[in-house]
Amino acid sequence: MKTQIAFSYKLNQGKYSVLLEQAARLGVIRSDVWQRFGSVKSVGLRDRTIRDAWIREGRQFNVPANAWKQTLADAIGDIKANREAAKVKVKQAVKHRSVVRMIVHQAVNAVVNKAAVIVCEDLTSPISGKRFSKNVSRRLSSWTKGVIAQAIKNVSHRRGSTVVHVNAAYTSQMDSRNGSLTGKRCGDKFYCEDGVVLQADVNAARNVLARSQDYEIGLWTPYQQVKSILLKRTECLRLNWTLVASLSAYQQRANH
Repeated sequence: MKTQIAFSYKLNQGKYSVLLEQAARLGVIRSDVWQRFGSVKSVGLRDRTIRDAWIREGRQFNVPANAWKQTLADAIGDIKANREAAKVKVKQAVKHRSVVRMIVHQAVNAVVNKAAVIVCEDLTSPISGKRFSKNVSRRLSSWTKGVIAQAIKNVSHRRGSTVVHVNAAYTSQMDSRNGSLTGKRCGDKFYCEDGVVLQADVNAARNVLARSQDYEIGLWTPYQQVKSILLKRTECLRLNWTLVASLSAYQQRANH
């Protein structure tokens, strides 16, 4: 939005007060123009048309004519500039969505080329209880998830593949080698407790696949219950590791 600043050297208090009052009145005119003509129904309307209509109506603004006419022209110019900027954003958004659709369908077709059964997260349910960066949130928006879900449904139906939806809770936080809640994901790497580093997305994908055979965790099992089940399994696994380590140490002592 254009801002005009007037500067005067050694301006006396009287003139300053007059200019201050004039600026306030012109501000009211600018706000009125935005409210009346800022919507799409006023597209193509010129400031001269509005000016002539106001003159015919005999509107009084208590400011010099040149001042309110220029304020009107500036406000209409700002509205037009704002609309043009919005058009650019809309075009960019449309282009982005077209690219996303193309990439998603190419990826789904590539998967179906290699798999008769597709195991995936239920993408129709919202992601809750998690906080992501702005970049990740944008990529995981409801619209994007919807495009992926629709592509999987359409392509699999057309090409005769089977889709199995699973509960994906905590699949990105599990060690896919043993199904335990051990290790930590950092970016695109998953650091296992024993020092092994796995590719995070591959690790999560293996957990999603394994979840299709997990009859204790159903599609609609609450995530709190899923966590409880996984913690019990992890505790049993740790106990087993302890027993194995103790037995190994005992055998070493016995051999010596």
